[in-house]
Parts: sequence; C-alpha cells; structure tokens
Amino acid sequence: MFKDLINSISNEFISEAISSPRLMEDMSAMEKYMAESYGSRIFIELLQNADDAFSKRIKMVSCGNHLLFANDGRVFNDTDIIAISRSGASSKQRGITIGYRGVGFKSTAYLTNDIIIFSDNTYFTFSKEICSRILNVSCDKVPTIRIPFLLQECEIDSEIKTTISYLEKEGYTTIFIFKNAKFNSIIDEINEISNGYFIFLRNIELVEFDIKKCSRHFRVSRKKISQHEIVDICSNENESWIVAKGVISEPTSIAFKLENNSKIVSCNENEAVFHCYLPTLDKTGYPFKINSDFSTDPSRKHLSADETTNRAIEKSASILFNIINEIVNNEQDSIFDNIFDILLNRASFSKFAIAFNENFKQIISNKEWLKLNNGSKVKAKIYKLFPDWIEETEKKLLRSLSNYVEEKSINNKVYERFPQIDNFLKVYTEEKYSIPDFVEVLKDDKFVKNANPVTTGKILANSIKTERAKFMITGKKISMKDCYVPNKDGVVKLSDLKNGTEAGISKEIRDMVNQIASSNDIEWFCKECNQDVSFWQDNSSKQIERTVISINSINIEKKPLVSKWRSAEQQCVEVEESFGYNAIDVSKQNLGYDVSSKKPDGSLRYIEVKSIAKIGDSFTMTNNEYTAAHQYGKNYYLCLIVLSSTKINLVYIQDPINTLQLEKRVRQWEWLCESYYGDQITIDFK
Repeated sequence: MFKDLINSISNEFISEAISSPRLMEDMSAMEKYMAESYGSRIFIELLQNADDAFSKRIKMVSCGNHLLFANDGRVFNDTDIIAISRSGASSKQRGITIGYRGVGFKSTAYLTNDIIIFSDNTYFTFSKEICSRILNVSCDKVPTIRIPFLLQECEIDSEIKTTISYLEKEGYTTIFIFKNAKFNSIIDEINEISNGYFIFLRNIELVEFDIKKCSRHFRVSRKKISQHEIVDICSNENESWIVAKGVISEPTSIAFKLENNSKIVSCNENEAVFHCYLPTLDKTGYPFKINSDFSTDPSRKHLSADETTNRAIEKSASILFNIINEIVNNEQDSIFDNIFDILLNRASFSKFAIAFNENFKQIISNKEWLKLNNGSKVKAKIYKLFPDWIEETEKKLLRSLSNYVEEKSINNKVYERFPQIDNFLKVYTEEKYSIPDFVEVLKDDKFVKNANPVTTGKILANSIKTERAKFMITGKKISMKDCYVPNKDGVVKLSDLKNGTEAGISKEIRDMVNQIASSNDIEWFCKECNQDVSFWQDNSSKQIERTVISINSINIEKKPLVSKWRSAEQQCVEVEESFGYNAIDVSKQNLGYDVSSKKPDGSLRYIEVKSIAKIGDSFTMTNNEYTAAHQYGKNYYLCLIVLSSTKINLVYIQDPINTLQLEKRVRQWEWLCESYYGDQITIDFK
C-alpha cells in the first residue's frame, strides 16, 4: 500500500513537471534558498521531526562517504510522504508539534542531491540526478526533494544495506541516508550542540553521534514533580533543569537550572535564551530559559514580532508570576527558594527581553497576590517597604513586635525563606513606611517597651529630622506628643515628660537622637514638645558646634520640581533657583566648588556637590575643595545628593571645615568624612 502511494505520487508529480517545466525550475530555486537558510540547522530539523514522530532514540552515523540518521519513532505513513514531497503541506499543528511549516526537511538538500529513506520495509529516494534524467532537463532546473522514486533493495549499495540492517537490529524504524554528504557542515553543527537542545523536547531520551572522528552522546531523562518536570541531561557536562509549565497541553514553559537537584540557580548568559522548542539566539533577560510557540525567522535563530509571539510572551510572564505566587503563599517545594536571587540578576535588555519583563511587571504589580498577616491580599505596587536606614534585624523586630507593622506585612516566615524578597519588591513598589507610619509605631507602648532602645531611638531621631525638614518646606507637621519612649519605669509618653526632668530615659535613646538628628533638629523637636534641649542633648562629652543651612526665612510656595536626568550639579542649580537664588554651574572651572549661588541680598554661596549612594555614606574632599572651604568659611556649602528612581535627597552642610571631623589622607591630599550633619531635603522628580 505504501509502495503504491509512492508510485502514485511519483507519477502525478512527473506529469505535473512535464506540463509545467517553469514550476519545477521555480521549486529548484526555492529549495536552494531554503537549504541555504536552514543549512546550519539540518540536525535540528531532523531532531524535531524525530521528536514529533514520538522517537525515544536517534542516532547519526557515517558509512563511507554517506551519512545516516535513524530514529525509533513511528514509521512513515501516507500523510508523511505527501508532506515531505510538497512544500507547506505538513499536517502538523502549530503549538502541538515542533515543526509545522512543512519545509524543514528541505534543508537537508544542502547536504546532498541524493537522499534515500528507509521506513516500513520500503526504500524510496529523492534524487536530483534521477529527476533530471526522467524529465530530460539539466540538474539545476529540478529540485532534489519533490518527486519520490521507489527503489528496490537490489538498487541499494551493499555497505548501506549492512549499516541499515545493523540499525534495524538496534530497534530503529526510520533511516535517512544522505549519499556523498557534505560532512564538514553537519559536523560543525553537531559540535555546537548543547544540552539546551533537549530540555523542551517531549520524547527524545538518547542521542548518539558516531560520524568519522566526531563522537558525542546525550542521555535525557524526565520525571514529573508536582505540575513541573525535572529534566536530567547526561553528556560531557551533566545538567539538571526544572521545567515549570502553565497549561499542560500548551508548550509555554520556563526552565531553571538546578544545582545538585535541590535548588534552582542562575544559568549562564549564553544559556538564557528563548526557545521555540529548540534554542534561538535571543536573550530572555533573566538567567533562565523560556519556551513557547514563538514565531521565528526562517533560520529559527531569532524571534519574529507578531501577535503569536506577543501572546506567547504574555503566557510566559503569567507562568513566572504563578510560580512566585505559589511558592510565597503556599509554601511550595524548597527547590525554588533562590527565585528572587535569580530575578534580581537581570542582564539583557533586548527587544523581546524588555517585552517579557514589561508583561511580568504588569502582572506582579497589579494582581493582588501578597498575603498579609491580617489575611488580606494586596498588589505589589502598594506594598510598603522599610526605608534604607532600617536594618534587616530591625525590620524583623518591627514585623514581630509592632501590631501596626505586622498587619501590613507578609509573614516573617516568608522573609526568612526568601531574604531577597524586599529587594525584589523594590522594583515594583514605590511605597515605603513614612514618618506618619513610624509615629503610629511609637504610639504602641507594648512595642516601645519590648523593642531594642537603639531601634526606638533611631526611629525617633529620623522622625524628628524628617519632620523638621518637611516643616521647613511645607509648614506642615505631625505631632509626636503621643509617642512613647522607654524609661526606667517601662515607657513614658513624650507629652508627659516634664521640663528638665531626667525621667530615666536611656542613654541609648539619647545617643541615637544626637547621632542622627542635628542640634537644630533637636531644638525644633524640644520646642514642639515643650521640653528643655538639655534633656536630650548629650553633655557627657563636648559637642562639636555645627552650623547648618536654615531656610526658615525663604518663602517656598510649593515643593520644587527637579529633573531626574540632569547632572548632580544641574539638579543642585534647580534647587537653589527654587529658593529664589540665581545659581550657576561652574563645575568645569576647577574652582573648588561646583555651583555659585547668589542670594537676593547679593551674598554668594559656594556649593560643592557630592553624589553618594545613600545618606550616611562617607565622602571625600580634594585639597582644592578643602582650600576653597577654608577660604569662604560660612559661605561654603557641601551639597550631598542621593538619587532614587523617583526622588532626590539633598543634605546641605555649611562651613564643613569647622563643623565636620575630617581625616587627612595622603592620596593626592584628599579629606575623608565618615560622619556629618546637615539639613535633608526630599524632592519629587518632574
């Protein structure tokens, strides 16, 4: 029956070629184009066809000048012979099988003009020479893979028959023979094969190459774990991957590399690519693989931007979100404990990597998935994080002891399991605990009684400093009179502290207030709470007299807007101008300061601008800057600038020579400052 079909197709196509010689010539040209386009991915085409045929094993061997590729999948049927003979006639369904275009096998014409196929005990061939002879035209006017010709066993070379017989005994059912093949091309391709070729296949378990001097073996095993699949690949480099899927019937999945089969780790940059079952060259942007029914260019090396690819990227982002949602809220297997370390390791910013990240960001930010201790779920974009001045141990303390914070937090067990989750959430939220929140924390007498006095002092000091800065700009303030501080009897309300009374307030509290808040901050705070300054200031050692900028006399009608993309010097100029001053950037003139700012009364401020990573980081002054600071005295300012994604913090320090403790270091004479005091201003970007 199969032989009759081959003869029938052969006769039909011969008649067609005789009546339409131009058609055959066009097919020959098209075949040449496809062979050149796919010429470096011949093995990939054979591999995916074998997997679609439910093959468990494939083998490629050489026999003299001939190349043989064998698989143990189902034998050729009527549909297969029609699909392989015609272009675009494949019956494969996109998203269900790997190949679907019906043109992949045409790439093998790059290897030879003479192909024999043995399947279902039948030999047939695609031969440019036979086709040319029968049609009586030159070889360049006929394609190789178009008209199948039935062969008798006696027409097969003895050495080929011997090799086929050997492969049959090993259980291989379909064998492709490429006569007088171009070995260099296929060997180059085989040497480039990595373990990644086999991660997303459905059936292949054993791959063997024994071609001249090229010998390679890959063994693949798959096992189900929950809704995921562990893929172990044994080769020169043994690897394990966990493939996380969405809908089982769909191809979309994400593969994470496994370390000792126990936890996911980052794969290297070359492995972190999009797959359309087999790897492309396009990077995912994250150290894991993404597989789906992406559209690709003819070479299958790059994704193509269309609706199919867009939908596949959306599905991929949903799978990643589902993984995170499950492991955070349902205490899934510890194999994913490193997920946030991996997600913070973003590398590529290619077009498709950006598209994937944007889809993922939309889902992670806007879905209600973060389960709080009060039982509700919130979106990541409104989840509050602690400011940077709260240390990790203090975060845990606040989440454990403060009812106010606990109700708004995810469980401490989640933080213990995923220590990087806050750093991950920083990408998706701008919400942070603010001073009103910390005032509420300090209103909880049980928290203050049980918390570390240093932590309480830090919260109080930062609240004082920030509230004063806000008051100077906006004129608005939050009362802290109902806040508690610890004392010798337990806790005491700030409003109950009497003027000049020691009340047993711990030295740790006062030390933190003096360390973080400036003397001006403390004076303002004591005035607001009707307390004596000496009650809070540490008189055990001589205080360094500090002078800081005061903008009480400056009429600021609204918060100044500062451009995010300007240089630090230009940002300082914009802030100075918002004060009503005439500021100029002179940073390129090497004057020992960066900005000259003229006040309405004609006096000048000489401002050196320093960019630092966070408030509290040390900075250095050059000898040129030190000399300028000494020369201009109280008219010289340091402006420390800290940038975040949405805000700019500025700390002005007046007369640094006399107000700071500077350590002289011999490195082209620079001056190091590790602690400083000043007025901090926080401004939203435009």
